[in-house]
Amino acid sequence: MTNPKKLKYSIDSVKDIFSKLSLTSDFKITFSEFPNNKNDASYTLKEHLTDAGVLGLDGDGQFVEKLELLCFSANLPGSSFDVYTPIGDRQGEMEIFPTRRDFGRQLTLSFYVDKNHKVIRFFEEWMNYISPVVGSRGKVDSSKSGQNLKKNPTSTNNVVRMRYPKSYRTNLLVTKFEKDVGVSSSPYLTYEIMDAFPISISPMRVSYGNSDKLTMSVTMAYQRYITRNKA
Repeated sequence: MTNPKKLKYSIDSVKDIFSKLSLTSDFKITFSEFPNNKNDASYTLKEHLTDAGVLGLDGDGQFVEKLELLCFSANLPGSSFDVYTPIGDRQGEMEIFPTRRDFGRQLTLSFYVDKNHKVIRFFEEWMNYISPVVGSRGKVDSSKSGQNLKKNPTSTNNVVRMRYPKSYRTNLLVTKFEKDVGVSSSPYLTYEIMDAFPISISPMRVSYGNSDKLTMSVTMAYQRYITRNKA
């Protein structure tokens, strides 16, 4: 039998514990390399995003690095067990056993939108690659100007096809760190989210009146995650 341990502490004895709590505002996301293997697809996701003008150099740096910095909200993923509850196997006792671990499988990221709207186009083109529109003139490709109008993307006779999953999935890192990272030996925790891809873009409200920063939220699906710790 376990008994309660010490119940009362002085402020001085716990002050150091509560002065070193983690803060919600210190984090960063990182995209892994986008699929570019010709064995998985003759026309790769990296090629598509590059042709669409949303991957590669962007003025004074790489656009993906800017995209990562523009992410102002994310959630550290969680997991749970599906459980099996046999009743009466042991003289009427009800027991609970874990069966399968559920890794949540969805992650929501929120971004500030840049003035060139490339944040929006990046995820739109990623989803365009996953399910390209196909018509009588072939697959509708994209350029810096958007989807190719010469391929008649608005035709009501067009169909949508899905690409093979391996061709559009990539890993995504969510790293939780503290303000003193890089200055001292501060630890940080990284979630490596495996086989991620966007499944929805939330509507973005625009209106007359007082202006505010335009933001967008994207829901990413994934298979599972692992955690890595830098102590």
